[in-house]
Amino acid sequence: MDPVCVIVDGYSSGKYYVEEFKKLGYLCLHIKSRETIPSFLAGSFNGNSYHAVATCTGMEQMIQWIRSFGAPRFILAGCETGVNLADCLSDAFQLESRNALHLTDARRDKYLMMEAVRAVGVRAIRQFQGTSPEEALAWIESQALTYPVVAKPLKSVGGEGFCLCTGPATIYDAFEKILGKPNLLNIRNEAVLVQEFIVGEEYVVDTVSRNGNHMVSDFVKYGKSVTADGHSIYKLCSFLPPDFPLSRTLERYAFSVLDALGIRNGPAHSEIMVDVNGPVLVEIGARQAGCWDQELVEIVYGHRQSSLSVTAYHDPAAFQARCVQVAERPFHCHLELVFLCSETDGVVAKINEGLVRTMPSFKKIDLHVQEGGEVKRTRNLSESTAIVYLMHEDYGIIEQDRHAIFAMESEIVQVLPSHCVALA
Repeated sequence: MDPVCVIVDGYSSGKYYVEEFKKLGYLCLHIKSRETIPSFLAGSFNGNSYHAVATCTGMEQMIQWIRSFGAPRFILAGCETGVNLADCLSDAFQLESRNALHLTDARRDKYLMMEAVRAVGVRAIRQFQGTSPEEALAWIESQALTYPVVAKPLKSVGGEGFCLCTGPATIYDAFEKILGKPNLLNIRNEAVLVQEFIVGEEYVVDTVSRNGNHMVSDFVKYGKSVTADGHSIYKLCSFLPPDFPLSRTLERYAFSVLDALGIRNGPAHSEIMVDVNGPVLVEIGARQAGCWDQELVEIVYGHRQSSLSVTAYHDPAAFQARCVQVAERPFHCHLELVFLCSETDGVVAKINEGLVRTMPSFKKIDLHVQEGGEVKRTRNLSESTAIVYLMHEDYGIIEQDRHAIFAMESEIVQVLPSHCVALA
């Protein structure tokens, strides 16, 4: 009988798992964690790739359904929405590859996440959660914080709901925008998280773990900008050489965060700020990175996070051997993602892909809009109009092309503002 593996919410980059496991002879089952999965996650899902699929209506029902196919070797989350259910099911089957169940909520709730990190003596951002802007203002005063401060939902993704607050009035505005509203994952915001604002540079450390042994898959540096109304939007993701100056510092800090949150098995996506005092966690996802093309990442590093994860689950000894080969970290070329944004609500009048396709470092473009379609003013990652992938052995060529893209961003995706559409 084929060994069984279970993927919970195999959406976004979680789509890569099923074919890799099938090649290794696994019978792959898919569980949808709840009835409503946001379209930006589930849009490209192909249930036909799996031996069987089900939607969770209760833990006992899912346990019995899995057992009907045999004892699972491992159960993992494909994307953010599947983390908690994958944790609970892994624990129910007492799998060797499970993560500490008592910390599962801290792997999704940003407040609990930061407090779990702080509890073991690892640097964490000062924070407050609550339902009252008055209490938030009192906390800001008690901490002697200077503005700006950050307000955001507890369980958002992709920068959604981020508000950079410059004074008391904007704290009230942030609570009005966030509290009681559904976030991108269709989760109601029951409270608002308020944090000190860290001035520095933001990095990603993507990792894979097995039995507490951690390995860095890739390093990324973010380029973001804050809009006039306080939203943080992605502009760049630059993949970095494994030996760049801050790599060992970020690696040590990321591993300490993994340990603090009981992430002993599987992939993780850590976003970390570095200021004058060193690294500090922004947030971590107990799943693989979600927004970039893993096939291109494999060209850069010789592996992708999903394939490392498959190795970690399928062959722990082989994964452990890779963990100790710290000196063998290839870096074949530079890769950068450039995010195109819209400054207004409106309609896409024209898309001029040809403006970027002839660039020396152009690799591909992912369009998130179409001509004649409506578009929102970009406020988070899911609302970018396109991602342009630039790849080249000479980073200077990428820089030239990136500057050219930003100089003609409004020409690549031309948006006719809503008021102009109304007049027309």
